[in-house]
Amino acid sequence: MPAALDPISAAAAAFEARLRPFFTKEKWEWHLVAFPMEVDAFKSLVGHKTPALALAFVQAKASGGGRRYQAACGWKLMVIVKNPSRQAAFLGDRAGPGLFPAMMGAVQLLNGATFDGLGTAFCSDVFSTYSEGYDNRDLAMATIDVSMTVQLGDVAGLADAPDFLRLLSAFDGPFGDPDSPIDMRPA
Repeated sequence: MPAALDPISAAAAAFEARLRPFFTKEKWEWHLVAFPMEVDAFKSLVGHKTPALALAFVQAKASGGGRRYQAACGWKLMVIVKNPSRQAAFLGDRAGPGLFPAMMGAVQLLNGATFDGLGTAFCSDVFSTYSEGYDNRDLAMATIDVSMTVQLGDVAGLADAPDFLRLLSAFDGPFGDPDSPIDMRPA
């Protein structure tokens, strides 16, 4: 999907591509997640292989009006590590990466990076964090706030954006018959 049509998906792919040479697939998991997360979603995330990076889209705050939509977008990048040694969970050792060097490495890679067709990313707040209601003494986690101003392309007519049309309605749903009603009530 071109950045002019879906800058949020394009940014997620660009952030991962920027981080991957240093946070390799062989060592680091990558997840797209919702934010905020409820406890079961968090348990599922940290129950996977660690260390991990998880990216959540947080907001698109419109800036101005006009023909093209422009917004300051925000993401949270979560850095998750586990180590049975509390000190090593933060500083790192031979068994695994430390939270502090990993989160600062991610900031160095993303802050000020310019992504073609998107814009320049900026990192602001970095928090050491935890999930209330989840107890795992081996876990250390941080969130990094990343922002970038993006704009949608000037698509004069839907014929100029066939990928966008496909994204909206020309897909095969996972629910069988596309004309059957979907029960949205919890079981």
